[in-house]
Amino acid sequence: MTNEAQSSHASLIGGGIASLAAAVFLVRDAGMPGENIHILEELPQTGGALDGSGAPYTGFVFTVEYSVRGAMHAVYELLGVAKEVPAVYHALSDPLTALRALKAVFA
Repeated sequence: MTNEAQSSHASLIGGGIASLAAAVFLVRDAGMPGENIHILEELPQTGGALDGSGAPYTGFVFTVEYSVRGAMHAVYELLGVAKEVPAVYHALSDPLTALRALKAVFA
């Protein structure tokens, strides 16, 4: 960590995956304190087109508008999740499809 990183501040516009990833890299790679990073988002949740929730010990659930596998792969890499990205099913409105997706994530 450099003194410059410790005293620098960053403002990231939008709470999408790009800003969230940038914040992670600023902390992890540049040594910038997290309290010096400000993410400006108009909506009540972060994630942009890729929002989700979860934790490494319980698993993650993602909702996305496009490029499901690519987005999930990026998040798994960023968070260091040591699992393969599960197969993507056509619609989660069908209960059988939802069960298959859950089984793939938690298997």
